[in-house]
Amino acid sequence: MPSYTFQNNDTNEIWDDMMSWDERCSFLNDNPHIKQIIKKAPQLVGSRFVGGIKNDDGWSENLSRIAEAHPSSELARTHGSKDSKTVKTQNAVDKWRKGRGKT
Repeated sequence: MPSYTFQNNDTNEIWDDMMSWDERCSFLNDNPHIKQIIKKAPQLVGSRFVGGIKNDDGWSENLSRIAEAHPSSELARTHGSKDSKTVKTQNAVDKWRKGRGKT
């Protein structure tokens, strides 16, 4: 059950309460002098390590599968297979592109 932080507008008292979403809605409707406040913003998961959040292994696995399906993409460089054959092949392709003036 989630915890919510409330503030009494009359006394400026702040407290935390655990209740369901429906209980929270009815509590705020029954008590118009009380409002919910957010002490800490929720953290969102991104595609990299951001703001103290580390991606779980499922997301990393998904990125690896996408990288394998698109071996010439930037995602393949960062999340793809790192075995010696793949690295040597990518270096040869990069060398060829550089010689041709392509990026």
